[in-house]
Amino acid sequence: MVHYLPVMVIVAGTLTLDPADRAAFLEAWAVMQAATMQEDGCISYDMWCHWNDENRFQLFEEWESLEHLHAHFEVEHMQAWRAASSGLNVTDREISIYEVADKKPLG
Repeated sequence: MVHYLPVMVIVAGTLTLDPADRAAFLEAWAVMQAATMQEDGCISYDMWCHWNDENRFQLFEEWESLEHLHAHFEVEHMQAWRAASSGLNVTDREISIYEVADKKPLG
């Protein structure tokens, strides 16, 4: 049996907001995203609005390791994000962590 060591960690999923909270969410997200992109081990940290529902967002993050992701959970801007987003009404949330053993270009 071959055991691969993860080469990166991906966090991906969706969340849906109450429309009344969309503006506050996007404002807090902009601050969080800019700060997170400066973190050691962060490869990408992005979110997109779903094409047919402006209150549903797709999250996609790439990290060099699980240790980097866990460190991210402890940084000051993550604490600020948690405080800013705690009062927002998230109506649906499904986010997963993937440990990736290999990455190749498609095609």
